[in-house]
Amino acid sequence: MVYLLSSTVAYSYSLTKVEIATVVKSNDRVKTKNVLTNEGRPGWFIELSRRAALECNMELRFQFVPWVRGLLLLEQGKIDATFNSNHMEIREKYGVYPRIDGILDEKRASIKYGYYAYTLRNSDDKKLVERADLTNRNVVVERAASIIPELKKRGAKIQENVNYLSMLKMVAYHRADVAVGIDKSFDSLLDNTPALAAIIMKVKTPVQLKVGYVMFSKKFYATHQEQVECFWDRSAENRKTDWFRKLYLSYQ
Repeated sequence: MVYLLSSTVAYSYSLTKVEIATVVKSNDRVKTKNVLTNEGRPGWFIELSRRAALECNMELRFQFVPWVRGLLLLEQGKIDATFNSNHMEIREKYGVYPRIDGILDEKRASIKYGYYAYTLRNSDDKKLVERADLTNRNVVVERAASIIPELKKRGAKIQENVNYLSMLKMVAYHRADVAVGIDKSFDSLLDNTPALAAIIMKVKTPVQLKVGYVMFSKKFYATHQEQVECFWDRSAENRKTDWFRKLYLSYQ
């Protein structure tokens, strides 16, 4: 399939296919259902990524799987890329991030985000509510999330789950004191689930701020280095254009 974006975009019919994965989402960045059916508006990040890929003679094919499975598929070479991956040393064994002179290039990151704590609105745990203190708290977090080492340092009692909605329900049903995850994902869920939003709140102090990247597999990068670098470059450059500003505003 070839996505014709405008007459100014150069493309080839012999596009390199790229299998790229992330978790199920439904927000202004990624609307999973629309991506899979290729109908309607799939989210501004999807449109941005497709445009950058096409400009680099690539075609993105999206998969939506639990995060830990996406990382495993990348490690096994069964997919070519994942988003949005925070940098971790263990992921360097099988993944490649954009760098300049060996230093991570945040200008070509796909997202800057925060891990936040979510707890009951009527919580009387002032240390948690006011400072995001997680010591000895029962914390549920996404399986294989990059925040887990930080939670361990803070003395949290960790449970892992593959689903953000299930994590919020665990807090609502008193099976966990707090859920910790990416605020953009949790906020979107709460916006669309009024019953949960009525009893769960976001702690104002972030647990940790992070940077996410479109991470390619070492296997794919080794054979398509020029195209991968092009994709990272064009994604960053297109964000500065009037086209992207209009696209972004159209989703707000």
